[in-house]
Order: sequence, then C-alpha cells, then structure tokens
Amino acid sequence: MNSFYSIIYISTNPIVDEKFSIGLIFVYNHQVFYKYSSEKLKIIGKLLPKNICDFAEGHLIGIGNFYNFVKTKNLKLFSELSFKELTRISLNLHDLIQISKPQQIDVENSNAFESLFTTFIFNPCKI
Repeated sequence: MNSFYSIIYISTNPIVDEKFSIGLIFVYNHQVFYKYSSEKLKIIGKLLPKNICDFAEGHLIGIGNFYNFVKTKNLKLFSELSFKELTRISLNLHDLIQISKPQQIDVENSNAFESLFTTFIFNPCKI
C-alpha cells in the first residue's frame, strides 16, 4: 500500500533548531487524515508570545480546513506527485510551521493514523 505520513512542527527557537511536533498528515489509499494537538499547542504556547501562538494556531486550523475540503469534494489529491510535492514543501518551509519529509509506511488500514498520532504527536494518557 502506498501510504505515507509527515509530522508538522512548531519552531520555537530557529537559532538552535528547537521545534516541537504538533500535528500529523497521514495518507492512506488516497485518503487524507490530519490532526493537530490543541492540548500540546497550549503547552508550547507558554514558550511563545501570544500573537505568535495565535498565528500558528491559525495555520494549523487552515491546514485542517484545506484537508476537510479535499475530503468533502472526494478529490484524489494525494498520489505519487503529491508525495513529491509534500517533500518539496518540507525542504523549503523553514518558518514557524514546518513539515517533515514524508515517510512511506506499510499499513493494513487507516486505523494506523491514531497510533501514529499518539506515538509522534501527543498521548494524553502520559500526562
């Protein structure tokens, strides 16, 4: 199966490349799954000025709105070309919000999304 994921980060100190994972994009069989942790954003927000945290949250909400639009229109947005495009974005995006290079993953079904999210982004049970 041609599935892949990218981790979304918030950069808190670009001088030392300090960043925290905040969200996940997961593609399985041309289905896009996206989620960010609002709980983790609140914690990270204590390290950033309020206007910067609000700006980051706006970006994260915007990404979610885009992927929800893709879902509702049933667009076949993510294919090999989109894997390459996401790779290009990850290499060129060095801002407050950063995206990791997509990683291919062999999974049986889309249930892997929640497992990846709790592993890489946020597990509320571990607080």
